[in-house]
Amino acid sequence: MDSMLLRMLDQYTPEMAGMFERLGVDRSEVVSHSPGLTSVAIKNCIRCPDKVICRAWQASEEDFREPPEFCPDAVLFHQWCSQKAPG
Repeated sequence: MDSMLLRMLDQYTPEMAGMFERLGVDRSEVVSHSPGLTSVAIKNCIRCPDKVICRAWQASEEDFREPPEFCPDAVLFHQWCSQKAPG
């Protein structure tokens, strides 16, 4: 299940994969601990109308610590960011 979700994430939601990377969250850890929420987040990302804005946000040179408000998964990313190990 975990590997299937990771493949779906990479194949269908590169923006979401990039968001994990940009925010410094280990996506494989998120997938293994929250497969249900990850599935919901993937569906939200697939339906998101702001993919161009998302890619521009990710390409920015700024050091972002929080997900952008326009992201339909911002609440989940906030949760995942707060759960990551310090350091």
